Amino acid sequence: MMHHAIAAGGLLALTLIASSAKGASTDAHSHDLAGVWWTRTYQPRLLPADGQPLPFTAEGRARYETVTAGLKAGSVRDDAVYLCLPEGMPRAMTSAYPFQIIVTPGQITFAHEANRAYRIVSLDQEHADPKKWDPSYMGDAVGHWDRDTLVIDSTNFKADRIYLDATGLPASDQLHLIEHLRLVDGNRLEELITIDDPVIFTKRWTARFIFARHDEVQLKTDWVCGEKHRDVSATSGRATK
Repeated sequence: MMHHAIAAGGLLALTLIASSAKGASTDAHSHDLAGVWWTRTYQPRLLPADGQPLPFTAEGRARYETVTAGLKAGSVRDDAVYLCLPEGMPRAMTSAYPFQIIVTPGQITFAHEANRAYRIVSLDQEHADPKKWDPSYMGDAVGHWDRDTLVIDSTNFKADRIYLDATGLPASDQLHLIEHLRLVDGNRLEELITIDDPVIFTKRWTARFIFARHDEVQLKTDWVCGEKHRDVSATSGRATK
């Protein structure tokens, strides 16, 4: 339970920082993304935005079929469900629960209600040396602004402990994500996530998400796996959890 308390305390600290430092960023665009965002449609399965099938390699398809069969039979366990471990990326962005973007000088933080995970995006920095830094669930993320679009480049994932989506889509240690986030109006956030993993897929492909602004919502951090949680029945594609 200690790690749950630490995670909850860290998330609370980030939220408090957001209220005091929201206007401190030197980047004029950053204020636009700050706030609470919630998907309009839950997408348990990650699919290309162009409607094409997933471009599996032979190994990728075999891994996916093995995982999905194992999850169905109970011989494979999803630790994000059973142990409340971070869902990882890009799965965290597919959640039926809200997340908050927190803006502070030099970084942007994503605080996810699902499993109380957070992700720090360092602005205008280089990736950490993977020889010195262990892989992580959410990856090593660096970002920069391209006019009104936040571009995030993420590498060094703990690929053997995460799935790319809730159906068990696998990843390898070569997983590389490129995200583009921008406002399509003041109350909608578009995210394009390009997935590059040459072990699992034959080519790069991109998924698209739209989130609605919900600054009236406060993230809930006082729950663990299996407990009754926020009602998400109003979210299209998802009834309850």
